[in-house]
Amino acid sequence: MIAIFKKEFSIFLGTLIGPLIICVFLLVNGLLLWSNISEFNLLENSYLSLNSFFTLTPILFVLLVPAISMRIFTEEYNSSTFETLKTKPITSLEIVNGKILSVFSIVLLSLAPTFIYLITIFFISEDSNLIDYSGIFGSYIGLIMISLSFSSIGVFASSISKNQIVSLLTGISFSFILFYGPTFLSNMSIFKSIAFSLEKIGFLYHYNTLSSGQIQVSSIFYFMSITYLFSIFSAHKIDDQNV
Repeated sequence: MIAIFKKEFSIFLGTLIGPLIICVFLLVNGLLLWSNISEFNLLENSYLSLNSFFTLTPILFVLLVPAISMRIFTEEYNSSTFETLKTKPITSLEIVNGKILSVFSIVLLSLAPTFIYLITIFFISEDSNLIDYSGIFGSYIGLIMISLSFSSIGVFASSISKNQIVSLLTGISFSFILFYGPTFLSNMSIFKSIAFSLEKIGFLYHYNTLSSGQIQVSSIFYFMSITYLFSIFSAHKIDDQNV
């Protein structure tokens, strides 16, 4: 599994498209947060807060993670490397987990520079004691858990197609539906009687729980379960794949 992780991580960073995707993510994030071109502008608030960042970033992750993971199996399928990979003395689940870990690590690498936002508001705030550190910590935990689950979904999307565009669109669709879908449905009158239960099966509910500073085990378990579920789906899919 570690060998798979190292291989995929180095391949991504060794190509032009890999670092470019990370740079585009950081550029878009920075422009929307620190300029007057969007409602996410951090400086428009009456008090300094990273709430806009933690609202915007999951939206960008819906696009970023599938863009990172779309080639993870499709390139294997379209070359002789997939057949070679399956002959190695490792299980399909270990192959999948190695690839998920590589995508997850790249997303964390993309997220790491955003800590400068916290440093920035710390230094420009008139009273740093007003900064909600527990909420910021919980929100970063939430982003990490979302990125792990999205990585698993993205790898699954890549495992079901030999076309990178199809994998990209599938990953975006699955991620968007799981993040916003249940909350959207819970707001419909037809689901009023089960609204809360319905909302709890979506990413957004558990992300908001963590972002409030409540590091609940149930929310961590939820994201880990989603990650495990899609890793199993991916393992079964590559077992059935005929190249």
